[in-house]
Amino acid sequence: TVEALQTRINNYENAVSQYEEYRLKLESNLQKITQQRDTNKMDLRLTREMLTNKENEFNQLKIQFDALEKSFQLFKERSSQNEPTINNLQKQVQQYEQQVLELNQTRSKDIQEKEITCEKLAALETEKTQYEQRLQEANRALNLADSHLEQEIEKIKISLEQEYNRRYERDHKQYQHDMNQLRQQLTNDFEKQKTLMPNNQSNTLV
Repeated sequence: TVEALQTRINNYENAVSQYEEYRLKLESNLQKITQQRDTNKMDLRLTREMLTNKENEFNQLKIQFDALEKSFQLFKERSSQNEPTINNLQKQVQQYEQQVLELNQTRSKDIQEKEITCEKLAALETEKTQYEQRLQEANRALNLADSHLEQEIEKIKISLEQEYNRRYERDHKQYQHDMNQLRQQLTNDFEKQKTLMPNNQSNTLV
């Protein structure tokens, strides 16, 4: 009859509506999981980059520290009577040692954070796999979202690299300026001492 047919149509429409709601709910959950996964991937990538940069900074400071220590030893051998300058140089060496210690502590913290991020990423990957088995039909839409997120991540990465380069250039110029001032001070003190040495010898002869 018409009524029975209408009832069947209504039941079918209700079933389709319920299935569509279930599909949209699963698709939304998968999208959230994927977004969280990509966020953690970005955090892990940035953490690795930060760790590499910190290691490079540490190596540069170590090289600078070694060079400064050699200069200090040479100056100490040539000018043992210049106590004020030596004391000032010792303070600067201690400051560089403190910077090296702080960089080591920061690197250790970055490693721990990276391990935690890896564990979270592994758990999210497992959960994502379970959802993907039931929502293969949503891959096309998710791929579009992935493409958009990759573009945003690349923009953020470029912005962070530019900011780091700007700060590194500024700090490097400041360091060169400080080293030039210190080198000039040491040179002036040494030249001053050289000019005093002939007078001392003359007085001794008289």
